[in-house]
Amino acid sequence: IPLTHPHLAFHNDLAFFESYYRRLVAASDLITCISQQSREDLRGFAADRGIKLPAVEVLLLGEELPDRAPASAPRQAFFLCVGTVERRKNLELLYDALRILESRGHTLPRIVVAGALGWGVDDLGEELALQSTVASRAIVLLGSVQEDTLEQLYRRARALLFPSHYEGWGLPVREAAVRGCPVAAGDSPAVREAAASYAGATLLPTDDPVLWADYLLTVPADVEPIAARGWDETALQLFGHIAGAA
Repeated sequence: IPLTHPHLAFHNDLAFFESYYRRLVAASDLITCISQQSREDLRGFAADRGIKLPAVEVLLLGEELPDRAPASAPRQAFFLCVGTVERRKNLELLYDALRILESRGHTLPRIVVAGALGWGVDDLGEELALQSTVASRAIVLLGSVQEDTLEQLYRRARALLFPSHYEGWGLPVREAAVRGCPVAAGDSPAVREAAASYAGATLLPTDDPVLWADYLLTVPADVEPIAARGWDETALQLFGHIAGAA
C-alpha cells in the first residue's frame, strides 16, 4: 500500500519500501500473501521492475471465536467501526454522512469506534474533540478495547461500518461475518474477497457519503453467520505451501 497508494500510507518514503520489497523478493524461496489482490499487487510490483518472483501463494487468515460465545442479545441502535483511525480507514466519510443526515433533520445514530487514533486524521480528531456539531457528538471513540469487549460490540452492533479506501484483506469484515453482524464496507478488491460469501455484506463506494448516509438510516436484517476458518486450517495451508516450494 505505501507503493500503490502512497497518499493513504503512514510512511511516504517510497525508496525505503522499494528497497524493502526488492530485498524480500531476492531473499525468499516462498512468499505468502493474505489475499488474491495482495498477490496481484506483488506481481505487479515485480513485473513493473523486471524482477523474477519466487513462489507466491495465498495464505488465508483464520478467524478466532471465543470458546464460549456470549449469550445472544438483541442488536442495539449503534454502528461499529473497528481498526486504527487513520487516513486509509476513511472515518471522515462516515462523519460526512452524519453531517448529511444532520442537515436533513434526522436523528443521528451512534457510531462507536474501537481503535486507537493513528496518523493523518488530526483535523477530524480536533473536530470530534470539539463536539461542536450533532454529528461530532454521534461518534464515540473508545480507543483500543479488550477482546471480550470487542466480542460484545460485534454481537450487539446494528452493523459494522468499514469504509476503508484500500485493504490487503479486511479482517474486521470477516470477524463480523462469522458472528452474523451485518457489514457495510468500502468496495475494494481485497474487501470483496473477504466479504464474498457473506449474505450480510453491503459494498458501497468509498467516496460517496450520500450512500453511506442512506445506509445509516436502515436496520439491516439479521443474517446467518458464515463458518469460521480456524487457524489450524491456516497452519495446514502454510505447511502445504512450504512443501510445494521445497
